[in-house]
Amino acid sequence: MRSRRVEGFDEEGVVAKALATARNTKRGTRYIVQAKEKEDSDYADRVLISATDDPKKIDVQIRHFDTDVIAQLNKEGQFAGARGSVDLAEGITKAIVSKARIDVGTKSRAILLLQIPSAIGQMARKQLQRMSFDLKGFKEVWVSPFREEPFELFPPIPEDWIAVAACYLWDKAARPWGDDQKFWFAAIDEIRGL
Repeated sequence: MRSRRVEGFDEEGVVAKALATARNTKRGTRYIVQAKEKEDSDYADRVLISATDDPKKIDVQIRHFDTDVIAQLNKEGQFAGARGSVDLAEGITKAIVSKARIDVGTKSRAILLLQIPSAIGQMARKQLQRMSFDLKGFKEVWVSPFREEPFELFPPIPEDWIAVAACYLWDKAARPWGDDQKFWFAAIDEIRGL
């Protein structure tokens, strides 16, 4: 997690390290960020490596996902505008599409890490994690908001999976009447490990 803004190449290292920490915590893995001394023309902005996990190496492509917000940052590095989860989702979708124009094989082994130059808060994070995104073939897509822990975005879940999980949760709760949406979202959260 970043406590202050750093520039370009160094910032990529900071957010890659935060990604490795968040991903390791979520998946019980032991990836670290491979050292990188200077910017190069390699596809991977950073690489996660592990001596114990498979795959041993995961490429990470890092991108600022919202140039409009970057342009509106004030001298203190703060964004003064207001944005909702729908605005964020649109920006995320555009960023995924713009980075997806690469070799399918390369993409399927890579994590796309989208930096947001502002904090988004827990409510917006939860809303984004409940949404489904077309990952355009990336292995995973993560978001790293400023001063917040990175979090994963998810592809669509088949509705029949959600329905089965929601029914199970509803049955487990003694079948209360009128809480369909609550169990639907709880099922999504459970399937996605939230």
